[in-house]
Amino acid sequence: MDLSVIIASLAALVLIVISVRLIARNLLKVLVITAVVAVLAIYVFIVFGNADEDINFVEVIKEYDLEDLEALYCIQNMSRTDSLKCFCIVQPLLAEMRSRFSESELKNLRKKRLRYVFELTKAFFDKKSEIKKKLQANNAPHLLRDFGKGLSKKVKN
Repeated sequence: MDLSVIIASLAALVLIVISVRLIARNLLKVLVITAVVAVLAIYVFIVFGNADEDINFVEVIKEYDLEDLEALYCIQNMSRTDSLKCFCIVQPLLAEMRSRFSESELKNLRKKRLRYVFELTKAFFDKKSEIKKKLQANNAPHLLRDFGKGLSKKVKN
C-alpha cells in the first residue's frame, strides 16, 4: 500500500470516529430530552387526566351550598342515583367539613362565599380518593363526573 492511501484511510477513519461521536452525543441529548418530555406528559395526564370531574365539582359548589346538595340528594332521595350521590359524595364532604368546623363556624363560613368554596374544594380533594373508592364499590364511578348535571332543574322544582 501506498503511504498516501494509508494516511488518507487514517484521516477518513478519524473523521468517521469524530462524526459518529458528535452525532451520538447530540442524538443522546435528543433522546434524553424526548424521554423527559414523555415522562412529564404521562405524569400530567395521570395527575390531571380526570380534571373534568374536579372542574365540574368546583362549578357545582360555586352555585350550591353543601347543605343544598344534602337536601337534594340525601333528604329527598328520589332515586338510586341520588342515594349513591348522597352516600358516596355528599356525606363524606359533610363529615369532613363538620370535623374541621363547628356549626357556628360553618354558618359564618357560608356568609363568606369565596372562603366557603375554597374550604369545600379543599375538603373535596382531601376526600377524593375515598369518594372514588365508594363510587367504584357501587359500580358508579361515572357519578362523580356527572355530579351536578340536571341540578338546576331540581333546584327550580
